[in-house]
Amino acid sequence: MAGLMDWIGEVVPKENDLAGKQTIKQGQIHIKTIHETALDKKILGYRNLYLDYIEPDLFRSQDGYQLGSSKLMKGYKEIRFLTKDESDFYPIFSTWGYDVIRILAEELSVSKKI
Repeated sequence: MAGLMDWIGEVVPKENDLAGKQTIKQGQIHIKTIHETALDKKILGYRNLYLDYIEPDLFRSQDGYQLGSSKLMKGYKEIRFLTKDESDFYPIFSTWGYDVIRILAEELSVSKKI
């Protein structure tokens, strides 16, 4: 899983720059996404997600609703069957192409007008 953090800056963030920030969107990615989109094609740092209470979001397992097969998920973990009322509330657990997180980051940057 990957998440786009609610952070924008001119330089690579240090660990404390991300303190208190949350994820805006989360999705499933292939490890190659890091190589395709990251600065220097690698992970540049680490921050323990538990420090900011960041955990996987709740998702629905599929588009639409199907009794007996639609699941409520927390990240990859299936929690329980989804109710019909919940099927319009939660986003779909989606798989992102290599460039999706970069596009989402650009949209965030434009929306914050930096």
